[in-house]
Amino acid sequence: MKTWTRAAINSVQAQVNEEEDELEHAYDIVPERLDPELQHKVHVLAQDEGTWQFLQENPPSGYIMGMAYSTLIKLVPHTDALGILGIGKMHVLSSEHFSSIVTPHLKNFDRVLDIGAGDGSVTQKMAPYFSEVFTTEVSGSMVTSLQSKGFTCVQTASPFTDPLLSTTHFDCITCFNVLDRCDKPRSLLDGIHGMMDENTIAVLAVVFPFRPFVESLTGQQKPTEKIKIVEKTFEAHVNKFVSTVLTPQNLSVVSISRVPYISQGDSRHRLYTLDNAIFVLKKESKASTVTEDNETISISI
Repeated sequence: MKTWTRAAINSVQAQVNEEEDELEHAYDIVPERLDPELQHKVHVLAQDEGTWQFLQENPPSGYIMGMAYSTLIKLVPHTDALGILGIGKMHVLSSEHFSSIVTPHLKNFDRVLDIGAGDGSVTQKMAPYFSEVFTTEVSGSMVTSLQSKGFTCVQTASPFTDPLLSTTHFDCITCFNVLDRCDKPRSLLDGIHGMMDENTIAVLAVVFPFRPFVESLTGQQKPTEKIKIVEKTFEAHVNKFVSTVLTPQNLSVVSISRVPYISQGDSRHRLYTLDNAIFVLKKESKASTVTEDNETISISI
């Protein structure tokens, strides 16, 4: 029995050591592999106390919760099931990480809008820096979670047409790992652009490789608007995403970081991680042309 127990402990410790090593290198980014205009915009982050605090406060959910999730997922979408059970907590940026990438580019810290805020665990990391925090969510259980944390939450998939949000000025708009799970990602970016002014920044988190789908009770559906990015390295994904998605949407990159997108584990794995690119963005004017007296005039709107 002692031999078996010792072997089990050693196995768990080996897994922990391997995961810690993976997390240590999950922030690595090679500027020389980026397009020349992006190389000087790299903002390197690293493991910090906030990341380890998340891991300590959110141990694996365990077998019983796994069974409950397996039953519930037959009745409600994936996100609702996680919200109802209070599992699957996510970590993207610590409070210190968020401050370090945002502060150099933001003039005012009055209002922030977090689009697709989930259960609010990520929102809580940036909330202390702003006077007012607004959030949106589609999932009813996540809306309840956000409101329980004291956040103003609008249940909508289209914040740009909501009477409250569309008439409110935001200094910062965040959208963490929503782009690959929404039906119209380009329209989402266009809407974010429309809510920005010259002083607003947007913080966008995108998982690479980019494998988009829309969840439903009947399974995973293909998005209406297509974004196809197939590259071999993190930096190549960034280059392609900027040139084919952000630039055409008139969003200018001012900062790029790489972080692990960490999800609370279960009975099979202590934690789950994905590769996350963090873009800090500013608005570029949309170029348009008007023909007047047989002359073509370029204007910005």
